[in-house]
Amino acid sequence: MIVVSNTSPIIIFYYADILAILEQLFGTVYIPPAVFDELTVHASNEQLRSTIKKCPFIKIKSLEIPIPELQHKLDVGEIEALTLAKQFPADLLILDDKRAQKEADILAIPYVSSFALVVKAYQKGLVADLQQALHQLEEQQIFLNKELKDFLGLHP
Repeated sequence: MIVVSNTSPIIIFYYADILAILEQLFGTVYIPPAVFDELTVHASNEQLRSTIKKCPFIKIKSLEIPIPELQHKLDVGEIEALTLAKQFPADLLILDDKRAQKEADILAIPYVSSFALVVKAYQKGLVADLQQALHQLEEQQIFLNKELKDFLGLHP
């Protein structure tokens, strides 16, 4: 299975301390150059930058010219992730931004959100403590929406 990721899902998995689950679920995760830059050059967390640079299952994949109609709608990482997923072609794109997900629908690119993958990993027994993983995200100001918390039965 060919999987491409945008920036935010990798950050979410990193801060939940479950980045390795991406490898367990997919083997290799491909990212475009702009996503790599966002995770390594522009990230403020030195440990995150170092982890991504050394991560053996996250591979940078060059792409052709970005899809022109996306230029004014999304940031460069999202544009490149959508372009790579379309041109590679990917079986799945890990993507959280709602505007980018709408563009993925238009381009017929199958996608999944990072929180859906966290839940799937929990259901497969790859995440031992879902509440702990989500708590670690909240410590980094990354929050689940109320609907997902209600669905999972997670209450304060």
